[in-house]
Amino acid sequence: MSIDVEFEPQAGLKMKFSATSQKDVVDKMSAYSEIFGISQCQACKSKYGIRWQTRNVTSTPAGKKKPETFTYRELVCKNSECRARLSFGSLQEDPESLFPKRKDADGKYLPNGGWVVFQGKKQGGEEVPASNDAADASF
Repeated sequence: MSIDVEFEPQAGLKMKFSATSQKDVVDKMSAYSEIFGISQCQACKSKYGIRWQTRNVTSTPAGKKKPETFTYRELVCKNSECRARLSFGSLQEDPESLFPKRKDADGKYLPNGGWVVFQGKKQGGEEVPASNDAADASF
């Protein structure tokens, strides 16, 4: 049995997919909603909106001799005083799926639901999370 589904994870964004059961419908709707249902930067909560960004970065990882190209998929705040990013990752067992990165390298939850305002790099190359100063700005 095939179930054809149409739904809107947020206003103005319609999605269509097929599912094989009620559980499959819920699984797919929750996966799409987690990614495409995000409509506002959680660092500054601005009215300027967000946009999708894909970046390709070529670098040579530690211990490797050949450079590799990495693709980064992110949501970016359009507020020029904030410019926070919510990065997305994928699992090795399901490289076609995405999930929002809401934890740091130590497994602790990041502030602002994972939205990070770039403030420089610390040792190890990790970005420093926002202090949330952008949320105090008036618009």
